[in-house]
Amino acid sequence: RLDAPGTLESLLAWPAERWAQLCRTFLSENPGVTVVGRPSKAAGEKVQAEDAARIELQKKSLGTDGLKKKGKELSVAEEENDVETPEEVSAEFKIPDVGQVQLIDVSTVTVKNGVAEAVFGKDAARLKETVAKAAAKGLPPMNFHLDHVVGAQFITCNIMVPLTSLTTRQLELLPLWCDTAFELPMVASPLGEALSHEAVVQLLTDTVVHRSFSVGLGGGRFRAGQAANMLHMSMKVERSQYETAPRLIARLLADVEFSVERLRVAVKRMLNDVPNRKRNGKGLMRLAMSAFDYSDSSAHGAFNVFRVEKLLKGLEDPEGVALGAAAFELSELRKVLLAPGALAYISGDIAALETAIFTPWCHGPFMTGGNGGYASAPATPLPALRRELYAADALRPPEGCTCGCLLSCTAEESNYWLVQCNSFTDPRSPELAPLLVAIEYITALEGPFWRKIRGKGHAYSYGISHDLEAGKLTFSLHQATNPVAAYEAAGAILPKM
Repeated sequence: RLDAPGTLESLLAWPAERWAQLCRTFLSENPGVTVVGRPSKAAGEKVQAEDAARIELQKKSLGTDGLKKKGKELSVAEEENDVETPEEVSAEFKIPDVGQVQLIDVSTVTVKNGVAEAVFGKDAARLKETVAKAAAKGLPPMNFHLDHVVGAQFITCNIMVPLTSLTTRQLELLPLWCDTAFELPMVASPLGEALSHEAVVQLLTDTVVHRSFSVGLGGGRFRAGQAANMLHMSMKVERSQYETAPRLIARLLADVEFSVERLRVAVKRMLNDVPNRKRNGKGLMRLAMSAFDYSDSSAHGAFNVFRVEKLLKGLEDPEGVALGAAAFELSELRKVLLAPGALAYISGDIAALETAIFTPWCHGPFMTGGNGGYASAPATPLPALRRELYAADALRPPEGCTCGCLLSCTAEESNYWLVQCNSFTDPRSPELAPLLVAIEYITALEGPFWRKIRGKGHAYSYGISHDLEAGKLTFSLHQATNPVAAYEAAGAILPKM
């Protein structure tokens, strides 16, 4: 952590009994030995030199004829290793009955334009009645998706806010907000009292089991996730703490103060992580593919690590003038976002909440409208699929042609490849199940790719994946010593299936 003084200051409040218990737990009553292995350049060079000397000595002892003989033995061994498993051997293993797998029963109800609708599940009809009663007590101007699991001890609350009204500059500031979302101080409001940075962190630690804040679902510091046209916040709490979660979400969106001090800490933290991303060959490949598909004015473009780095370096002035301006821009950005029309997704034991399902959501700047009925919200964009966000001028090779790019990274010694082609997007396609089975077969341990690619030393890892959302089929190689030979080996395997 960069805030080391703050961390150490909190330890000053520890009583002697807590320090004594810490020593008993990890030292006096639980002795152990810790072995730390550190890389040594000298040791590595010694091992390489000894191995080279051993190989040279073995060559001399075998001679020309001996080496030829050993080469033939190796070829025979490789051929024996490549023999397919006989069908009669495979037939001895019984295929387990997947029908015996007990799945978690989920019942789903949605609330759109104030009207509850049962979607599926054995408890959906009963849940619809409960939801309708809860909606009669007050319903904010937003649509809800409710997934009910009987007996679930935790509730997960998600909210998705459309980004369609933001400018490119405002999108570029979102990585900074996402990185500081759970450590900013809060100002006093009808939702609660003012809280310092430390108090916010402590409150979340004591209350929340899991939390996330990103552009799109599963987004990261330098990556927009799925449904990248939405700002997504998620909070998982114990069922007894359900009423706290929506209020915390509202406060984290509406009441946080974009403190220059906290933003400065986040800027340093994010810049420290940039070199790690530049040394990640696999990540750089996916970054290039993303640049092919999305425009620079999109959220995917705004989260590009190189653009984020440029923005952050511009905020590194000692006087804090640039950070102050960024804090003001973030406040203005928030005003644009916090308007009626967000989407909420709640999962857990919904029926146990009874008529208090929507009450905690009837607070906050864009959650107003709980007046015993339904306050109409403006038309809200739905979460978009990846292919729906592709730029109009996305790079697409003509039929029968191939295009791409080469990325050079001095910090990476291995080679990485990504090869993509268009594929189907229908989840009910009759081709989906056979394709997934074929992918599992050829990429399995000791399978065709294992023997011909990894077994031959062409690449440490490989893969084929199909993405319905993007409509793409992808072949990948990771840490490859000879990517061309690996690609040719894969090309020779597929036609024989």
